[in-house]
Amino acid sequence: MPKVSNAALLAERQGKAVDALLAKARRIVKQIRVAESAGEERMSNLLDLAPKFAPLNASEEAVAEFWGLVEVGQAQLEALCSSERVRYVEEVEEELV
Repeated sequence: MPKVSNAALLAERQGKAVDALLAKARRIVKQIRVAESAGEERMSNLLDLAPKFAPLNASEEAVAEFWGLVEVGQAQLEALCSSERVRYVEEVEEELV
């Protein structure tokens, strides 16, 4: 059996570590896509409720509360996307320093 050099072992381990990091990165990207997609879908579902208020003669207060909830939903969706981007930028900046 041929003897494997330390350099070859190190290269093999580093290769496996890189593959593991890439797999983790792929999972994270998928999670971001799923979270953002789910948020957008839920936001669409929320907006689909808007035309249902009129036939029910909803009060001005109820309609105002609904649109307030829409604003909150939009802010949460934007925060989800921007927080991921901000965290990425901060991590990259730390590596460059």
